[in-house]
Amino acid sequence: MQGNRHNDDFIVVGVSYKKTETETRGLYSLCDDSQKKLIHTLQNLGGENILVISTCNRTEVYCEGLSTDSLQSTLSEISGGPLDTLREIAFVKEGLAAVKHLFSVGCGLDSQIIGDFEIIGQVKKAFALAMECNSSKAFLDRLVSLVIKASKRIKSETELSSGATSVAFSGVQYIICLLYTSDAADE
Repeated sequence: MQGNRHNDDFIVVGVSYKKTETETRGLYSLCDDSQKKLIHTLQNLGGENILVISTCNRTEVYCEGLSTDSLQSTLSEISGGPLDTLREIAFVKEGLAAVKHLFSVGCGLDSQIIGDFEIIGQVKKAFALAMECNSSKAFLDRLVSLVIKASKRIKSETELSSGATSVAFSGVQYIICLLYTSDAADE
């Protein structure tokens, strides 16, 4: 994707577990209908190649053709979260940094537990919604396709996915370990 003119105009604005606690992240989370509304609103403002990922750990809006301010204002309006708080907590990545971030997210490298591959399913779901809303053009189609391929390669060719695959799974494993350890100590 190097040398692609789209790289310069591609932006991601988001909130994630890295900088924001659950309660504040929740102010900006979006259900499917709100994601569609956000995509259509951004399209009406002139945005394209719009991808919205909204999970318990992150809400991220990828877009080409609009300013950071437009993305933040629209996300705030649609989610109902305060704009001033969003401006304080949101991260912004532009151009190649935004592209690299999507790879990092989709490949489970930007997860609370490295190698969490639940996120690639969420990226696929977000992309399906982008397709449904006609917000995906050739650039986003190719980008998401490459992210999916990279995720598959990492999962099949590395040991990254050999451990716990999600925070929930890790939590259950930890509880089972505690129960087992407690039972063994009682004997």
